[in-house]
Formats: sequence, structure tokens, C-alpha cells
Amino acid sequence: MKLLIENLNSYTSSQDLSYLLGDLKGFITSWIKRDQYGTSEGFGYARFESPSEGRKAINRCNGMRMHGKKVKISPIKETPLFIT
Repeated sequence: MKLLIENLNSYTSSQDLSYLLGDLKGFITSWIKRDQYGTSEGFGYARFESPSEGRKAINRCNGMRMHGKKVKISPIKETPLFIT
């Protein structure tokens, strides 16, 4: 399951997200969306092995403070890629 993590400070790193989520069961990876200059765009993503583990991460971490801001975590609906 892929999660969207919003309301991040510009200096929040992918390692910070890994620190926040890394001890949760099923955590795979996290990353910050950056512009062409390497500056954070204020949001990032995390991936969990299953939807149930992703929902547990949302329940545990949504609204937590990171670098003085409350993070907002929500699921991303992934659609299958069809090749025609």
C-alpha cells in the first residue's frame, strides 16, 4: 500500500520519514518529492507491504508532529497499469 504524507517542513528528509515509520510492521520504503533543484515540495510517500499494515501506519502516525508540523497521512489508491 502506498501512502501520501503531507505538511512536511522543507528540511524533512527521506531518512526522517524512515525514522518515523521504519519500526512499523510491513514498512518498505519512503521518499520525499523534490523539485528540479532538490528542494522538498512539502510532501512524500511511503510504501507498506499490505493495505492492513498501511492502515495501521495511518492510525498510528497521522497527526503526529514532525519538525514542528502535524503530518497528514492518507492512502493512495493505486490503479493497475494496462498495456494495450
